[in-house]
Amino acid sequence: ALGVPMAAMDTGGTGDIVEHERTGLLSASADALGADLARLVADKSLAARMAAAARLHVERMFDSRAVVAKVEALYIELRSR
Repeated sequence: ALGVPMAAMDTGGTGDIVEHERTGLLSASADALGADLARLVADKSLAARMAAAARLHVERMFDSRAVVAKVEALYIELRSR
Protein backbone atom coordinates (compact mmCIF):
# COMPACT_ATOMS: atom_id res chain seq x y z
CA ALA A 1 0.00 0.00 0.00
CA LEU A 2 2.97 2.30 0.54
CA GLY A 3 4.21 1.89 -3.01
CA VAL A 4 7.51 0.28 -2.06
CA PRO A 5 8.87 -3.03 -3.33
CA MET A 6 8.94 -5.92 -0.90
CA ALA A 7 10.51 -9.25 -0.25
CA ALA A 8 8.96 -11.56 2.33
CA MET A 9 9.16 -15.10 3.59
CA ASP A 10 6.71 -17.45 1.87
CA THR A 11 5.01 -18.56 5.07
CA GLY A 12 1.48 -18.51 6.40
CA GLY A 13 -0.81 -16.33 4.34
CA THR A 14 1.89 -14.17 2.77
CA GLY A 15 1.32 -15.79 -0.62
CA ASP A 16 -2.32 -14.68 -0.43
CA ILE A 17 -1.15 -11.08 -0.36
CA VAL A 18 2.09 -10.99 -2.34
CA GLU A 19 2.11 -12.31 -5.90
CA HIS A 20 5.63 -13.66 -6.45
CA GLU A 21 7.56 -11.87 -9.20
CA ARG A 22 4.65 -9.47 -9.80
CA THR A 23 3.88 -7.54 -6.62
CA GLY A 24 6.90 -8.70 -4.63
CA LEU A 25 9.33 -11.51 -4.03
CA LEU A 26 8.52 -14.52 -1.85
CA SER A 27 11.49 -16.28 -0.32
CA ALA A 28 11.69 -19.89 0.89
CA SER A 29 14.61 -19.35 3.29
CA ALA A 30 16.48 -16.62 5.14
CA ASP A 31 19.32 -16.84 2.61
CA ALA A 32 16.85 -16.49 -0.27
CA LEU A 33 15.28 -13.49 1.47
CA GLY A 34 18.68 -11.82 1.65
CA ALA A 35 19.26 -12.52 -2.04
CA ASP A 36 15.80 -11.17 -2.94
CA LEU A 37 16.39 -7.98 -0.96
CA ALA A 38 19.75 -7.53 -2.72
CA ARG A 39 18.01 -8.08 -6.05
CA LEU A 40 15.49 -5.32 -5.31
CA VAL A 41 18.24 -2.91 -4.26
CA ALA A 42 20.33 -3.68 -7.37
CA ASP A 43 17.50 -3.61 -9.92
CA LYS A 44 15.74 -0.27 -9.55
CA SER A 45 13.51 -0.95 -12.57
CA LEU A 46 12.29 -4.24 -11.08
CA ALA A 47 11.72 -2.57 -7.72
CA ALA A 48 9.71 0.26 -9.31
CA ARG A 49 7.56 -2.16 -11.36
CA MET A 50 6.82 -4.31 -8.34
CA ALA A 51 6.07 -1.31 -6.14
CA ALA A 52 3.57 0.05 -8.68
CA ALA A 53 1.96 -3.36 -9.19
CA ALA A 54 1.73 -3.91 -5.43
CA ARG A 55 0.03 -0.57 -4.89
CA LEU A 56 -2.59 -1.32 -7.56
CA HIS A 57 -3.09 -4.83 -6.16
CA VAL A 58 -3.70 -3.48 -2.65
CA GLU A 59 -6.08 -0.82 -3.93
CA ARG A 60 -8.10 -3.43 -5.85
CA MET A 61 -8.06 -6.31 -3.38
CA PHE A 62 -7.85 -4.70 0.04
CA ASP A 63 -9.74 -1.43 -0.33
CA SER A 64 -12.33 -1.22 2.45
CA ARG A 65 -15.20 -1.48 -0.05
CA ALA A 66 -13.68 -4.58 -1.64
CA VAL A 67 -13.13 -6.23 1.74
CA VAL A 68 -16.66 -5.42 2.92
CA ALA A 69 -18.08 -6.85 -0.31
CA LYS A 70 -16.09 -10.08 0.15
CA VAL A 71 -17.19 -10.46 3.78
CA GLU A 72 -20.80 -9.71 2.85
CA ALA A 73 -20.70 -12.33 0.05
CA LEU A 74 -19.25 -14.87 2.51
CA TYR A 75 -22.04 -14.20 5.03
CA ILE A 76 -24.69 -14.55 2.32
CA GLU A 77 -23.15 -17.83 1.19
CA LEU A 78 -22.97 -19.19 4.74
CA ARG A 79 -26.53 -18.13 5.51
CA SER A 80 -27.85 -20.04 2.49
CA ARG A 81 -26.27 -23.34 3.58
